[in-house]
Amino acid sequence: MSNLFWNPSISGNIKSFGLYATSAIVIDVIINEEHPDYGSDGFEVGRIRFKYLDYGGHSSTPQTSFYAYPIEVGVLEYPLIGETVMVQKIQGIHFYTRRVNINKTLQLNGFPNIVNRSNAPKTQQNRTIQSQQAREGILAQTDGGVPEENLTNEKYKARPNLYNLKSFDGDVIFQNRYGATIRLGSSQMQDAFNQKVTPNLSTGTNVLGPTNSERNDAIIVMRVGQKENSNKTKNTPYALTVEDINLDSSCFVMSEKQDINFYFSSNFTTLEQLNVFDYKPTINDGTGNNKTTLSENQTILNSGRLVFNSKQNDILFSSNRHLLMTSKEHMVVDGGDNIYINPVGGQLFLGTISDINSVVKYNELRSVLETIKSCLTILANRPGVPPATQIKVLLDIMSIPTIKSNLVKIRD
Repeated sequence: MSNLFWNPSISGNIKSFGLYATSAIVIDVIINEEHPDYGSDGFEVGRIRFKYLDYGGHSSTPQTSFYAYPIEVGVLEYPLIGETVMVQKIQGIHFYTRRVNINKTLQLNGFPNIVNRSNAPKTQQNRTIQSQQAREGILAQTDGGVPEENLTNEKYKARPNLYNLKSFDGDVIFQNRYGATIRLGSSQMQDAFNQKVTPNLSTGTNVLGPTNSERNDAIIVMRVGQKENSNKTKNTPYALTVEDINLDSSCFVMSEKQDINFYFSSNFTTLEQLNVFDYKPTINDGTGNNKTTLSENQTILNSGRLVFNSKQNDILFSSNRHLLMTSKEHMVVDGGDNIYINPVGGQLFLGTISDINSVVKYNELRSVLETIKSCLTILANRPGVPPATQIKVLLDIMSIPTIKSNLVKIRD
């Protein structure tokens, strides 16, 4: 279809149907209510003012520029001033696409004085156009001049050292200018979650992966914040990188049959005592941290802080196997009402997995203590028994109900 757009023999017919698209430079854009041209109904949001990059665009003024609206509704990505878009006219209204990949970076996709760079060569036709403009009082800008607008973005600051994601066969990738990315991919990027790097000495580049084209299990990677000093394919601004689930600021992974080498923040020491070694660190990567290999189908969320909050209903954790919780510092469980721990068919361990420190059974202990109390009562009431006074003191402080905890309840 792209060839159809640019075929001179049929471009006239396409133009009549409003399908002809041409390049344009953005000189203004309304993105929110802070723009002076924002209307009360918000209809102008996303509207740009632009100049065509065809011949003559460099000499137009703000008064002779055009307006265009986003051609897409479901996906919104407004361009920056100075970026290039494709514009087409449909039923008398200009619409524009998302930004064109001019300089192959996630940052500002444009060049300084891009309007001037679009000047056409000095042909006789161009000279005729300039003469016509002069007769109509339009001041034509000469080649090498400076555009009338300074096409800069005062509020936008480029994020340094931000690289495009490496794409694998069949991937669908979304990424913005700040390091937020979504990858719909496959297990061809095996080990790429951890940025395994293989230098290619012959080409002077790095291979991130490695890839395994024979495995095409589905993965989804959502990332916010590319890690600092990211490994990349080349040492250039156009290098490629991949996600690192351990070191990126926040990362969410859904994978199918994928091995992921993961840093746990704390150790599951009790599991090792139970002879469960699935989560034992086995990989020393030389950084002082040991990684644990997590295999098969899984979902991993890793960030600086995790908050799970239910505003109206429950939070449910259900597992077909173990339910593991560990922390390096305090673990706090607050309940508005009772807290229930019910090991069906098993035992409840507090502080140890050994049975040498079993908690006493309240009913049995009460029975024993009541028997002792009865015996002591008999002894205390016998005249002439020397320790009778001390026994009575013991009976006074030996109140059976005081040993019953009102807080902790254990069923045996």
